[in-house]
Amino acid sequence: MNNRMQMMSTKVKAQCTQNNLWKMPIVMALSFAVFSIRSTISVPSLSATLEVETGNMTIPAPSLSATSGVETENIRFPLSPSSPSSFFLTTPSSQFSPITAGKDDNRTRFMFLMGTEESGHHLFRSIFNVSPVNRFLNTTGINPNSIPQTLYHQWEKETSLFSSVLSPKEVDGNERFKKVVNSLRLVDTAVRTSSVPPPPVGWSIPINTGEKNSGMLSYPNFGGQTKTLQYPDIAALYAACEEANVVCEHILIHRDPYELLRGTARKHRYYKNIRQSAKTLVLMLAVMTVEMLKFPTQTAGCWDYDSGKGRSAVARMLGWNPKGEEWRLAWDSIYSPTDTMTPEERDVVVPPSERVYVGALMSSVELMVNTCHMFLGKKSWDGSLI
Repeated sequence: MNNRMQMMSTKVKAQCTQNNLWKMPIVMALSFAVFSIRSTISVPSLSATLEVETGNMTIPAPSLSATSGVETENIRFPLSPSSPSSFFLTTPSSQFSPITAGKDDNRTRFMFLMGTEESGHHLFRSIFNVSPVNRFLNTTGINPNSIPQTLYHQWEKETSLFSSVLSPKEVDGNERFKKVVNSLRLVDTAVRTSSVPPPPVGWSIPINTGEKNSGMLSYPNFGGQTKTLQYPDIAALYAACEEANVVCEHILIHRDPYELLRGTARKHRYYKNIRQSAKTLVLMLAVMTVEMLKFPTQTAGCWDYDSGKGRSAVARMLGWNPKGEEWRLAWDSIYSPTDTMTPEERDVVVPPSERVYVGALMSSVELMVNTCHMFLGKKSWDGSLI
């Protein structure tokens, strides 16, 4: 009898295990669907824990409590897994000093423009070329282009940190990391030892202005068969910034999803069709959203290319007074507002028969932008989250 009961118990357990297997992909799908469901951001209070509301689901945003970093030989990545109940990794504000006046006046500051391809990197380069920061760099002979070259090289992929992921050759990641750290330190030393007065407090050196071999460092960067792997690794970059004892932040640049599709699939034909363009962009938007969640205090601006809203953060970090006449004249001479697409124009970009393929893109852009504004709106005067 006991043997029979034991056999029945074993059989029941096996059936239960087998019956539960079908639930696993559903749970995983529900987790990742958060990034493609139409959502709103709820920030009900100034407590340390923020929440993202998605339909009737409430998902915890990154905890701001202090946690330890992750050691990878001599590279310390300042991010740690949050509690088991959370989807996200968290980077505590204590790990990085915010880029603001007061706390970090004595540290060289760097800025990364985070955006998909066709979101406005070329506009940013045009603005940078006439900026007070660029005049300062040219006057002092400081060349920050060595930094993006250590991150990505189109032709010699194994030589740079981001692009070495694509190389079939064996690479030493620690050596690539050290090259990034050294390039940041060289620019930092040149700034500190310069006798030329720098721009007013609040300026930063942009990392990605379109150096010819590294590209714009957009999401994704360049084309090819491995296009979906060709995007920046902000965790590695910020670890290098910490190692170099410099301050780094990012500004998010974003566009209307239909403008992204018109640029990537219709105008430049980076993809064979709208479906592949939308799918790739959704992947990149998810990466950028998660990176902002990892590094909440590093969000310095949310810049809407189409309307120009949020450009004051760009002005300030490039050395202008955002309310000054010099900045207004520079902006007006470079920027041309985007005309809102008519329904007929949208149908040309995305035929009605293909709209089903761009729904996830629409909601992913919205979630990413809301996430950016959530963290930007929660920063106090000194840059820390409140």
